[in-house]
Formats: sequence, structure tokens, C-alpha cells
Amino acid sequence: MSNICKIKRFLPMILFLTIFSLPERSWAADFYMTQTQAGSNDGSSCVNAHAATWFNTAANWANPKQAGKVGPGDTVHLCGTFTFPANDSSNGLLKIPGSGSAGSPITILFEAGAKLQSPQFSTNGAIMCHWYWGCHGNVMIDGGTDGIIENTANGTGLAYHAASTGVVVSGWSNLQTTSNVEVKNLTIRNIYLNLGSSPTASDTDGQSTTGISIGDNLANISIHNNTVSNSRTGIGGTFDGSTWDNIDIYNNYINDHCWGMSIAGLSPSSKATNVKIHNNEITDWLTWQCPADARYCNDKTDVYHTDGIITWSGNIPGTPVYAPLIYNNYIHGNLGNGSATGFIYCTVGNPIANTTSGSECIIFNNLLVGEDAGAGRVWFGGNTENNKLYNNTFIGPSSNPSSTFNPCIISSSLGGDIYKNNICMNFSQVFATQWANDPAQFIAAMDDNAFYT
Repeated sequence: MSNICKIKRFLPMILFLTIFSLPERSWAADFYMTQTQAGSNDGSSCVNAHAATWFNTAANWANPKQAGKVGPGDTVHLCGTFTFPANDSSNGLLKIPGSGSAGSPITILFEAGAKLQSPQFSTNGAIMCHWYWGCHGNVMIDGGTDGIIENTANGTGLAYHAASTGVVVSGWSNLQTTSNVEVKNLTIRNIYLNLGSSPTASDTDGQSTTGISIGDNLANISIHNNTVSNSRTGIGGTFDGSTWDNIDIYNNYINDHCWGMSIAGLSPSSKATNVKIHNNEITDWLTWQCPADARYCNDKTDVYHTDGIITWSGNIPGTPVYAPLIYNNYIHGNLGNGSATGFIYCTVGNPIANTTSGSECIIFNNLLVGEDAGAGRVWFGGNTENNKLYNNTFIGPSSNPSSTFNPCIISSSLGGDIYKNNICMNFSQVFATQWANDPAQFIAAMDDNAFYT
């Protein structure tokens, strides 16, 4: 048999093996979606789009990839405005019921002008990637050029006063891990419009509101280049009884919150490693200052104590459960009268014993600038230990009477803290302690710092 005949004979098999050995991304597909179906409803474009109910149907997703179904490497495009009912946790959000593969994520992409809105999204969010519903990982949620998630009627004096979240990324309790998820380029706003800047304010209903929420077992989570405003917490999450690894939160602009960021794990079995919070800008606490301490806010409950970044954990005796890297952040503005704590507050929220260790915070290269008095730029709370404070610049009020309690750094650490190469300017005190008479009992080193004015 001639070589040409042999090639003709085996050509179908060669083509079959070639096609089916290609990586999944080489035959990635695009699916377009609007709130209700459009045109031919084949998902080929925004004018022929599937409906939101198609997105939430697990049968339309497949891994390994199948023709006509969303799978690894595919992109789901969101077109136009989606308006969902208030507090609809079942149908009033986009549940991601599938997962991508390593190197071939599924992308949820907001087309130009796309928006998800509700009078009040539930705590399940407008978009939810949750292990239980099939979103096990390798997913990217991309706001594109101007993607928006917003509530339209949740807040003081509005129709709704309830818990709410913009985006949720979660594992399943301490049982299963959601991994390799990216949330970027979104504008998340008005989750709760709190109007608590006056001493007579009484609205406490915004407590359980968050722009981007992460929780339970997670690995390789990236949250970046988002603009988040108007909720109790901008970006927050818990690893309560669960495990986190490689959580990266960076390049976000966060404004008008009680807590710009809040990360917490309270159970003895909690564990978080490789947590990085960096290159974020956080500002504006005006509308969350009250109700707070009776000295400032007319006998209201101390619900909202304002912070830029607050981190806390429970204790495992002798073993820190949380040692976040907090660096290159710009936090500025006025934490307010109420119950201001710190621009960065590292503490233990649920100590098991007063003599066992909790968090270790590593804080460096941050610029913290504020006009408020009475709150530390950095505060190390009880049962933290071995905290590191390097190369930061802290600037206090331009007008600072010496009689005002306005420290640069506050601590009640268990010991081992190191403070080096920091600048403190415009404070009445460089350093203050809490529940301790002698700072020497917990400062291991305090060198090469500059304190003036």
C-alpha cells in the first residue's frame, strides 16, 4: 500500500484524535443573557439572548464541556438591566451552578451598561458563587467597563430596612472548598443607605449589609479593582470554623461604610493563611457614625464602631490562627465621633482565655491620614501578639490640642510587638496602652521611628 493510501486510510482517526485532544479553551463558547429572553432566544447575542432563568438552571451547565452548555473556558455575557424583586433569595439573584477547570475558568461578564438591581437583594446577593449550588471554583465575575450591582430602596427612610449583600463567594461550611474565584471591575453601591451622622440617629437596621462577602472554606480568591460604597461592610468575610488559603484583596476603592473591610474567624478550628490586603483606598465614615456610645450619640446602643480595616479571630492556645499582611493601603478621612476605633484594628473578638494567643498582624507601607481625634491610626487589641508595624506613615489632625487623647498607636497585645521605621505626625501621644500600665511588657522592639508635631 502506498504512503498516500495509508494517510487517506488513517486521516479520519488523526482528525478525531487531534480535535478531541485540543484544550477546552480552544473551543470556548459565548452565551448572552438578558432578564427575559430576547429575539431567537439562542444566546448568540444580546438581541437573541437567553433569560435569567436559563442561567440558574443547572442542566444548562456542564463540566466536562458539552456543546450548547456553559462549561470551562466559556463566557456568559450579561446584557442590559436586570431588576429582581426585593429579598428574593431563590429567584431574585444569579446563582452560578457550574465550575470551570484549571486554566479554563467560566467568566461572567457584564457588557457595557449592564446592571443588576433590586429594591433590596437578600443576603444571598445579586450574584452567588457557592459550593452547595455547584460553583466549586475556577470562576471569574468581571464587571467589565461599568458593571453595576445596586439596591434601590434599602436604607434609612426608604421602603426596606434589611440585611443585604451584593456578591457572595462561599465554600460549604467546613466541608468543601470553593477555589480559584476572581471578582473584579464591579461597582457595588447603595446596599444600605444609612443616614446616621446626627446625634439623634436611631437606624440600626443596616448591620448585616455587605458589598462583597466571602466565607467558609476558600482557596485562591482574588477581589480587586472594585468600587464598593454604602453598606455596613465594604468587603468582608468569615472563616469561622473553616480554612482560608491565599486570599488576595487589592486595588479596591471603598467608601461610605462603617467598616471598609472586616475579616473574622471566631472558632477554635478557624485557620487562615496567606491573607493579603493591599493597595486599597478606604475613606468616608460619615453616615455610619451613630448610633454609638452614649457620650456622643444620645444614649443609643453602640452598634457602629467605625474602622478602616478590622480583623479579628478566636484563639487556638499557643497558635495564631490569622497573620494577615496589610500593606500599601491609603486610608484617609474622619472616623467620626461615635465609637471610632482605628484606621486599622487588629484584635480578638471571642477570646477563649485571656492568656492564649490569637492574631498576629503584619502591617507595613501604609499611609493613614485623618482629622479625627480619639482613635488610633493602628490599634492592636487584646490577645493579639507578635504584631509587626513597619514603614508606615501616620498623620493626625492638623489642629491637635495637647489635652486631647489622640494617640498614634494603641495596643493591649500579649507581647512580642515590633514597631520600626514608622512616622507619627500631629498626635497628642505617640503610644497608648489599654489594660496595661507598662508598654515594656509587650513591646519587643521600637526602633528608628520618627515622631513630631
